[in-house]
Amino acid sequence: MIMKKTKTLIFTLIAVIVTVLLLLYAYRTYRINHSITVLTSGADPQTGLYNTKPVSDAYLSKSPATLSDVDRRIYDEAVRILGMIVTDDMSEYDKELAVHDYLVYNVSYDASRLNVFYRHDKDSENPYGALVNHKATCTGYATSFQMFMDMLEIPCMTIVANDSDASDHVWNMVSLDDEWYYVDVAWDDPLPESEDSPTHKYFNVTEQFLRENEHCWDSCKLPQADATKYKYRG
Repeated sequence: MIMKKTKTLIFTLIAVIVTVLLLLYAYRTYRINHSITVLTSGADPQTGLYNTKPVSDAYLSKSPATLSDVDRRIYDEAVRILGMIVTDDMSEYDKELAVHDYLVYNVSYDASRLNVFYRHDKDSENPYGALVNHKATCTGYATSFQMFMDMLEIPCMTIVANDSDASDHVWNMVSLDDEWYYVDVAWDDPLPESEDSPTHKYFNVTEQFLRENEHCWDSCKLPQADATKYKYRG
């Protein structure tokens, strides 16, 4: 009798484990195939992205007086940075590259985002963390890049989706000469403990390249991105 009950318990546990694994697989598949796209720099109620539009609008109108204290600090840093890395005679590509390189060389990925308890500075998810604290998650890199592109009037989008592990991930699209490219600034900036140097592997790449490199999202409503003219060539 005891042996029979033990076998029944074992089979029940196996059934529960299999059910949980199937549910996790279904959830992972759903997450991969149901991404969210954010077409502007405005905050989105579903994603909670930081709204950088007040900063870029203030820059374009040269009227930062009404900004909040936090946005004014972001604005001041952004203006200082652009003054260092961008000149009027630069092409849009060169300006984009300058912004990308500034972020990967001056911002560190907030590795606490990878902590099992998921405790990190919330400012790491916005340009304040990236530009003032010099620390950001992928969301901080992407919203900072979006803000700079808006300030430079270069068409840009922010994509909120997943990586191949179904973990939340955020990156950008940018348009040059009416052709769209993908940019993942965060993945061009290796973790602090990595021996790798910052790269341009994910700078102005095609959709195919990104899909072959662990990015998962629904692109059916996004512009086609198969151009290579402005791919980084060193």
